[in-house]
Amino acid sequence: MKKLIYIIAAFLVFHTLNTNAQQIHQLTQYSLNDFAFNPAVVGKGTPQDYSTIVTRASYRRQWWGAFDGAEPTTMFISGHGNFSEKKSVGLGAFLYSDKTGPTRRLGFQLAYAYHIPLSLDRSHYLSLGISGGLINYALTADELDPYDINDSAIGNGDSQTRGDANFGAYLYGPNYWVGFSALQLIQSEFRLSDQAVANDLATIANARHFYGSFGYRFDLNEDFQLEPSALLKFVKDIPFSYELNAKAYYQNKYWAGLGYRSEDAVMLMLGIALDRGLNIAYSFDLITSDIKSTAVGSHEITIGYDISKQSETLKAKPFDYSRKKRKL
Repeated sequence: MKKLIYIIAAFLVFHTLNTNAQQIHQLTQYSLNDFAFNPAVVGKGTPQDYSTIVTRASYRRQWWGAFDGAEPTTMFISGHGNFSEKKSVGLGAFLYSDKTGPTRRLGFQLAYAYHIPLSLDRSHYLSLGISGGLINYALTADELDPYDINDSAIGNGDSQTRGDANFGAYLYGPNYWVGFSALQLIQSEFRLSDQAVANDLATIANARHFYGSFGYRFDLNEDFQLEPSALLKFVKDIPFSYELNAKAYYQNKYWAGLGYRSEDAVMLMLGIALDRGLNIAYSFDLITSDIKSTAVGSHEITIGYDISKQSETLKAKPFDYSRKKRKL
């Protein structure tokens, strides 16, 4: 069975050579990890405090149980903040790893964004951002079991590192955001075996990805807020896809949400703020595509820490009873 799985994985890898497939990581919690899809986000901060330094760490295991340990797995670590007195300059960086069977992408990016105030009270901004970095694409031949051991498209496996660049625009205020981004603009190419270089085979090219996003947080009353949002994805030669989410917040500390990814899954989400700036979110994708007959679902967890540079705006602990006593 394992041999058959790797043969199928190898076929999928090489079937997409010289074509444009969706290559960028997929995250159900995109509204918590918006930097992953748009460099203009860096320096935005949080709705409560735009001067916050935002850090995130995510782990995603997709289609759990479908491929006997070869499921797509993503790890993502990021940090960004605004580093000017006028809140105009955002800087950030992130590191990610995507692994599917015998293939792995490891990437690192640095980002810069300039935030232009659109209102006198500096609560509404237009941000323009760019980012660039390195991507290492690797094929592990030891994990492949082809029928033809001399297949020139596989060889002994290999890894190559290339650079790429991204652009984004982001319009936002206290309760809303609208974003657009174009990723992998250079469309770098990779050749993953010595034989491939010699025979001009097995070229994998980065495809340009275009994203649109928007969301709005409604204040229902003093304690409850509702936040619908969407992420739209465009990649040449593959079907247009989208994600729709709706999250309900209680006292800006606890939240639950539902989502839908086109032709793929229904998502269930939960989150909580545990301490001053510390937050945890978990999501589970209920598969709706044909793969649901073999996959249990997709798991994703995100841990974040929002570091405020203004001590008076730090989040209170939800369970700080001593603080409540002092108010009495």
